[in-house]
Amino acid sequence: MRKPESEFMTKKCLAVFLSIILVILVFPAGAFTLPAGAETSKKCGENLTWEFDDDRTLIISGTGSMWQYFRDDVDCSRAPWRGSSCKKIHINSGVTSIGSWAFYECHNLTSITIPDSVTSIGEYAFYECTNLTSLIIPDSVTEIGNGFLLGCTGLTSISISNSLTRISVGAFDGCRGLTSINIPGSVTEIENDAFSGCTNLTTVYYQGTVPEQWEEITIGLANDPLKSADIVHVHTFSDGWQTTTASSCVSNGLERRVCTVCGEAEERIIPAHHTEQLIRTVSPTCTNGGYDLVRCIVCGTRYQTNPTAALGHDYQFTGTVAATCVKAGYHRYTCTRCGEEERTAIPAVGHYFLDGFCVDCGVDEQIAPYDLNGDTDLNALDMVVLRIGLLKNDTESPCDFNNDGVSDIRDMVRMKKMLATVLS
Repeated sequence: MRKPESEFMTKKCLAVFLSIILVILVFPAGAFTLPAGAETSKKCGENLTWEFDDDRTLIISGTGSMWQYFRDDVDCSRAPWRGSSCKKIHINSGVTSIGSWAFYECHNLTSITIPDSVTSIGEYAFYECTNLTSLIIPDSVTEIGNGFLLGCTGLTSISISNSLTRISVGAFDGCRGLTSINIPGSVTEIENDAFSGCTNLTTVYYQGTVPEQWEEITIGLANDPLKSADIVHVHTFSDGWQTTTASSCVSNGLERRVCTVCGEAEERIIPAHHTEQLIRTVSPTCTNGGYDLVRCIVCGTRYQTNPTAALGHDYQFTGTVAATCVKAGYHRYTCTRCGEEERTAIPAVGHYFLDGFCVDCGVDEQIAPYDLNGDTDLNALDMVVLRIGLLKNDTESPCDFNNDGVSDIRDMVRMKKMLATVLS
């Protein structure tokens, strides 16, 4: 029966405490002492320096190994940036190792960049980096120390180096945010407590064969979450896709790749396609979309591709024709691209009579209803306007002089009488 997690945590704390006592007893005084002035010199290795940029990103530069640090302040052995509020760490190329306890208690750390010059990561390097959510360990890393991610409860994604052969004691202990993990086929040993406390781990993606190679791995004690997870083989396609049948203009092709671990093959279709040659590009206009006219150099087919939407008109105000007493005016808008015009009507203002005459246009109040062309006079041109309206059968035109509800020949007779009166 699985023991309570609290009991495991008690044992872990005891193990860490005993490890500290053992190290203090075994190593002579000053064994963990950093070089004089290390805390103020901005050095973290013989040829390494550290600094914070304006965004509080910790940057480590230089060449060679990082110094080894310790959990407690034994002879100034703690990392100089410990307790800082840095959220990001960037390790530049040239650094070859990350020291023990290097980033212990960097609780605000969310991301770290490790270059492919690093070959080893010391024990407890990221202990209790509780906000670290993802980590990529490059393939250059061949060794990871005990508990290097111990207590990283926020970790949800990790990429493990394909060069590792051993996953050390307590490596992922307490990483309860992990639901799945990829383990490379190079791993031959998983030590005690490596996955203890990974309570949400359900799937292991293994790059070796299942079950053959997986069952050959030596798995230590207290790795129940790992042992109860589903082990899924992940194919390794080192050679990539190889074309077996080329596609043509009208026929699909086929390509194939083979897993270099288990020999299983996958196939996928290469869609039929033309080999295009551009003939010309038709630019879009206000009303029509654009496109590229192309030709297949293999079969000669011509077709359109890369369609673009019509631009639409870009109307700008270009003037106003004012309304009169009897004629409507309009605002004029002209498209800056194609010159097309659009108008918005301004209604006729109508007459305003005073003492028998319109104060705006001066037309006589008696002849105003008959002034169809708006020239403030009654003449033969007004008769022409009326005739055109009747020929168009415009029964709703404002020529209903006898008030019978329609414009017809009787209104023309009435207008003739009025015109004769004016001319006499």
